[in-house]
Amino acid sequence: PGVAGAGVSLGTLTTGVVSTSDGAGINSIFLTAASNATNGIVVTVKGTNTGLQGTSGGTIPTSSGALTAGSAGYGLCVFSTTQGGSSPALFVKSAPYDGACTKVNSHVVGSVTTTAQTMVSSSGALLGGSAEVLVKAAISATTPAGNDYQDVVTFIATGTF
Repeated sequence: PGVAGAGVSLGTLTTGVVSTSDGAGINSIFLTAASNATNGIVVTVKGTNTGLQGTSGGTIPTSSGALTAGSAGYGLCVFSTTQGGSSPALFVKSAPYDGACTKVNSHVVGSVTTTAQTMVSSSGALLGGSAEVLVKAAISATTPAGNDYQDVVTFIATGTF
């Protein structure tokens, strides 16, 4: 499912589809976590920009809600979460990243803002937690052409004692 640190390249975006990572042809983001913290663990996400920025001056804005082909937008969603069989707590998705999200045709995402937002968490000690995060983007007919749109996304895991 990808190479650690390889990043996510959605390839050439077109107005006819919402581009999405799928963990096979396009890298997904895989998070792993474990914590003995009594009150669990919280994993937050934040971006460097307010969307996908291109050096041409174009921006594909970050957004929350359903992305549609032909309308510019970019966001993340949690496709799946699991935890070890003996884990005292579940690893759960948090709004706005917990919407209807598939690798094919459901594109409800949460925005990637410059302020940290909770993406996944547990309410108690967590063993073997993992989550697959999908990156999704769409462009409109007026999105400036460019092959260098990017954002730097940071995930921070914090134990809550």
